[in-house]
Amino acid sequence: MTSGDQTVNGVKTFGSFPVTPSSAPTADYEVANKKYVDDNAGGFDITEYRNQAVTNGVAGIYNPCKTLVDEHIPSCVVHYEFFGSVLDGSYNPDSWYPINGNGSVSYNSRVLSYSTLTGVSASARTVIDQEQFSMSRNYLSFTVKIDSMATGAGGTRNTAIGFQPAFSSFYSTNRATFFQDSSGNWYCGYTGGSTLVSSLSIGRNLQSGDVIEVRLCRVEGSNNIDKVCFYVNNVKQLEMGSAYIPTSSCYAGIGVYGDTSVTTARTLGVKYVAFMMKF
Repeated sequence: MTSGDQTVNGVKTFGSFPVTPSSAPTADYEVANKKYVDDNAGGFDITEYRNQAVTNGVAGIYNPCKTLVDEHIPSCVVHYEFFGSVLDGSYNPDSWYPINGNGSVSYNSRVLSYSTLTGVSASARTVIDQEQFSMSRNYLSFTVKIDSMATGAGGTRNTAIGFQPAFSSFYSTNRATFFQDSSGNWYCGYTGGSTLVSSLSIGRNLQSGDVIEVRLCRVEGSNNIDKVCFYVNNVKQLEMGSAYIPTSSCYAGIGVYGDTSVTTARTLGVKYVAFMMKF
């Protein structure tokens, strides 16, 4: 029988694939052939949608530079990357929040600049999400590429990059930061102390172009954060155990500080900022 309707019962085994009509199926239970599936199944590539505007994005991905899924790490991840115009806090204040604090935070030519003023107490700063992050998280990381810096003069001047309970003031303990003191020396700061960067394997002070990272992570088998690591240009310089991590929840951010005796402003310029929280 080569035409007309026919009902076939039982199992029929084909020695080769049957060829269907070239037209697409239109009704329920009609067969979908290979070409139809190839043309219509589609796919999802996270790299195509990451950092798109909300109208172009998908659930769980947020513009700019915030993702709740990651194609490389099998866990829930919040990940920000700020560079170019996205460094400008006015572009994305909900994620990267600038506070002048009697100083200034300004963006120009792909650089975000922080500065104290003279004769006033200042704390120019930016923070991630205006939110404190708990030490019960599995992993926290804050990375910055330094573009420029000026030590300034007079009074007490500090710069802090990393994790503090607040960035409205400079913390000398209960922290995980790279910080610069009034003399211009950079340190790895942690709860209970600090270590001079130039005394570590890098053998020098931080300088323009360096990429620094502070990681709060955990020893294998631990439930909560229990170590802090400091990296310069992707090389680990220092690791400290659980006694040296912050003792309370912290903001991730950058702060430049000066008191009323400052006569020449403390400044810092950055070209890239990244934050990751994995849990």
